[in-house]
Amino acid sequence: MAAADWFRTETRELPAGTLVVKPGVRGFPDLPPGTETLLRLGPGGDSPLDASGSAGVAALTFRQHGASQVALLEASAAALNCARLTFAGTDVTVGAGLPWDDWPAVSDTVVLHPPADRGTARVEQEIRSAAAALPAGGRLLLLGHKDAGGKRYEKLAAKLFRSSEVIRRDRGYRLLECIDPLPDITVPPPQLEFSAAGFSLQALKGSFAAGKLDPGTAQLLHALGAPDWLSGRRVLDPGCGYGLLGLTAAAAGAQVTGFDDDLAAVRSAAANAREHGLADAFRVLHSDLDSALEPAERFDTVLMNPPFHVGRGVRLELPREFIRTAWRRLESGGELWLVANRQLPYEKLLADWKKSELLRDEAGFKVLRAVR
Repeated sequence: MAAADWFRTETRELPAGTLVVKPGVRGFPDLPPGTETLLRLGPGGDSPLDASGSAGVAALTFRQHGASQVALLEASAAALNCARLTFAGTDVTVGAGLPWDDWPAVSDTVVLHPPADRGTARVEQEIRSAAAALPAGGRLLLLGHKDAGGKRYEKLAAKLFRSSEVIRRDRGYRLLECIDPLPDITVPPPQLEFSAAGFSLQALKGSFAAGKLDPGTAQLLHALGAPDWLSGRRVLDPGCGYGLLGLTAAAAGAQVTGFDDDLAAVRSAAANAREHGLADAFRVLHSDLDSALEPAERFDTVLMNPPFHVGRGVRLELPREFIRTAWRRLESGGELWLVANRQLPYEKLLADWKKSELLRDEAGFKVLRAVR
């Protein structure tokens, strides 16, 4: 898949309207998870909010039923770009956001499909935040799969509302309708605070490796050694997560650009850069791969721990695109440093580089260095 293929959008014709999708959107090339259930939501009141992470499936359904003030929040840059195309020229409010943000309007109905693969803390944060923000008489529609903790999260939601009922069961998906939230619901802070690699850090719940040092990143940091050699270099940190690689490079004197598709990761990395006085040296972008960078931007060094999981499965399309992004953004002679699980065949993806070598093979991870 070439870069042009990654950024090429496609359309899916649904009963509620035309949905724009692309690689990087949940479920692609198939429809977003739970689409069939979301298409059966029914009316959403006057001002429903689609925070389901479905690139707008729920919002399309609410528009079909005549809702007058539909809003949509997307945390994924890829899905956000698609949603803006789906609803271009309509009165649907589309914005980057997380379910615990201040919502774009007073919403009487909220749809959540929390990413269960990002941990219980993230799911519970989304549910509690929605319950606390809804007005008296408001409605939460909670979508979950029975094999991904759906019933457990239903029990939590039911405790926060005066009434709740499962109103749909479809191919393992369950749709819980909760009505009229209880007053004075307690919502914990959305971020976790911890230390790693000599930095005090914070990470929003559900961002990659929130609350800990990822073991792959630890191996890459070990391979980098004393990072002073990065001083003065232009460094790119693709898929920056909460920003540890970028922080390390910026603290050593590099000028760093990091990007991530996940808004929770972007906010975490930016907060950590500010906390350590490195905001001027570490720019963080919410971006579908390098789409938010200027076309002419180039770098001397790329540091990355590319994602390869889609849900519980292993998919190499995304790391392949990360490596292609490194290729097109590096100057000739620039270096890519990456870490991967030992069994992943990343060496094949580096076959056309001028040089590649194995620097470290420890604890199930390998660190590779390649020269453009």
